[in-house]
Amino acid sequence: MSGEGRLKILLADAQYLFAESLDILIKNNAGDIDVAGIARNGKEAVRMIDDLQPDIVLMDIRMSVTEGIEVVHTMKAKNPGIKIVLWLSVYDEKLIKSAFLAGASGYLLRDLSPTELIMVLRTINNNIVQISSEIFRKVLVSNTHHPPLIKSNADTVSSVAVPKWYSKLTRREREVIVLIVEGYNNKEIAKKLFIALQTVNNLVSSIYSKLDINNRFGIIQLANKHQKFLTGKKIL
Repeated sequence: MSGEGRLKILLADAQYLFAESLDILIKNNAGDIDVAGIARNGKEAVRMIDDLQPDIVLMDIRMSVTEGIEVVHTMKAKNPGIKIVLWLSVYDEKLIKSAFLAGASGYLLRDLSPTELIMVLRTINNNIVQISSEIFRKVLVSNTHHPPLIKSNADTVSSVAVPKWYSKLTRREREVIVLIVEGYNNKEIAKKLFIALQTVNNLVSSIYSKLDINNRFGIIQLANKHQKFLTGKKIL
C-alpha cells in the first residue's frame, strides 16, 4: 500500500466525465484512498502504472485503443502484485471468465453505492476477490445445470461420505458457505444472519484459509465437486 497506510488507485475509463465524478466521490467519502490519476484508454493506463505505481486499478473492461483483457494481461506481467478491478456496464460471461483467468481481482457493475465501492476497494487490497452479487448469481446459474447445490432448509443428513473440508468448518462458517453458493455478497449475508459485516468478512477469510482457496469461485468448485453430498442436504 502507498505511504502512511493510504491506498493509491488509478482510474481508467473512456467516459472521462464519469471517471472525474468517481474521483470526486472517492475523495469526499474515503480519507484513506488517493486517486493517483485518470487514464482515458487502456494504452494510457498501462503507461501510467509505471509512473504512478498504484495499488489498485479500477477500469472499464471495454477499453478503447487497447482492450480491457489485454490491459489486464499486460499490467499483471509488469506488476504481478497489482490488483485490477473491472467495471461492467452489462453482464458478459465470456469477458468475466477471460478477465478472471487474466488475473483481475474484482468484477463490479456500475450501480454500486459510494459506500459499497469504497468497501470493495479496501477489501480487494486485503487480497480478497470481490464480485457484484448480480454478476456472481448469473455466473453461478449459467454454470449449474442442477437444482441448488445446498439446501439450508432440509432436515436430512447425507449418507454419502462427508468431504474432509466440511469437517474443518464451524457451524457459522457452513451457514456462510450456503449463502455464498446461493450468490449473496458479504453485506447481504450479514443482513440475513443478523451479524456484523466485519464478522462476515472474518468468517469468509477463515473459510478461505481452512479450504486453501482465495475467492468465491473456489467455493463453487468445491460445491460442484461434492454435489452428491450437498444437494438437498442440510449443511448446517
